[in-house]
Amino acid sequence: MKILLTGATGYIGSAILKMLSEQPVQVVALSRDSGKVPPYKNTTAVACDLTNPDSLDKFLWDCDHVIHNAGYAKMYSSDPSKFYKLNVEGTRFLLERSIELEITKLIHVSTCGVTGYLSDLLVNELMPRMTPFTTDYDMSKSIGEHLVLQYALRGLPVNIVRLPRVYGPGNLTLGGSLTRFIKRSRDRGWNIIPGDGSSIGSYAFSEDVANGIFKALSYGKQGAIYNLGGANVSYNTLFDILSFVSGKQIKTFRIKGSLLNTAAYLIECQNKYLNTNYSLTRALASKLNSNNSIDSSAAKSELGYQITDLDTGFLKTLKWLDHEKY
Repeated sequence: MKILLTGATGYIGSAILKMLSEQPVQVVALSRDSGKVPPYKNTTAVACDLTNPDSLDKFLWDCDHVIHNAGYAKMYSSDPSKFYKLNVEGTRFLLERSIELEITKLIHVSTCGVTGYLSDLLVNELMPRMTPFTTDYDMSKSIGEHLVLQYALRGLPVNIVRLPRVYGPGNLTLGGSLTRFIKRSRDRGWNIIPGDGSSIGSYAFSEDVANGIFKALSYGKQGAIYNLGGANVSYNTLFDILSFVSGKQIKTFRIKGSLLNTAAYLIECQNKYLNTNYSLTRALASKLNSNNSIDSSAAKSELGYQITDLDTGFLKTLKWLDHEKY
């Protein structure tokens, strides 16, 4: 089996690549800088621009499967077209070449953010989005999903996997912000959380996500979407567990939603007038202060997806951050 992996040096991509390095497969690892790809024995590192369809053919033609993980994953950009160039057009090019070359299966990595934040509901894959899009990232990923499903109707074997907030081992690029947040909290003994700390999020361990994606290649039903969620807990519970696992009482300072929103507005003004690219926006502030519980029952029953409890996941993450083996 030969697998083409896009976005191989990003946070999620690096976790997928490490998992694939331990499987009896051959991997073609695509990234913008092939020099950053680890020298795994079963991996060929190549530099490739997904927005240039002609550059794909020489790497894709003899692959059996595709894991499309690459994406423009920032929460803000002064040039919004960057989201659509990679997350939509890059996806379209890859889908078109995949169907022409009769790829056995394509896994498209997306985000649980496409469904929005539905108050106290447990969000499954069939729920429609009930609120307007507030970020170009979520909108572009949603458009990308629709493209994938269109190609499924044309006969391309596909699955979409949606990821929540992910922590754990992986290259600490922009996508690894939660892992950096955990490290900062442990190291300095405090951190800031939005609201009263009761907002619920879904926290998935990076190794669980990587394994779930690999299982989708073999067990995913044609055209199905799978939430690869994690533990659905509040900020308060998250910090209680982190304090217990680290053996260090971590203080939390709560910031009111209105104050967080004001700070985000000021940062947006700075981005606009000083041409900076800070990620805290009012849309992100709203997300951080909203409930987002994810239902992963379909992935569990159909893929055999397993969720690591936070105690174990945090312990493994802290050991990894400290360069210990586990």
